[in-house]
Amino acid sequence: MVKINSIEFVYEKEEISHITCHLNNKKLFDVELDDFFFYLLECDDNLNQYSKNFETWESFINDLKTLSYDFKDSCENYINSQFTHTELEEFTYTNI
Repeated sequence: MVKINSIEFVYEKEEISHITCHLNNKKLFDVELDDFFFYLLECDDNLNQYSKNFETWESFINDLKTLSYDFKDSCENYINSQFTHTELEEFTYTNI
């Protein structure tokens, strides 16, 4: 089971590109926003309804940040439920 120490939102051209998760094994795992949010919205009807107030993932994310949404916990649940051990080994990397 993957444990996340911290997350960071990675920006490219002033827009959020993805979320990098710093794992407890000192490896990194990048979470692609579309897949992550489709997973979240499928799992949480209230969040799904709330998301309809926003035109972009970025505006939705920024609002959730102001509400202290627990992205770390959500990313951890997403990774552990959507990826096999083999896939995790394949997709994790170290920051050289």
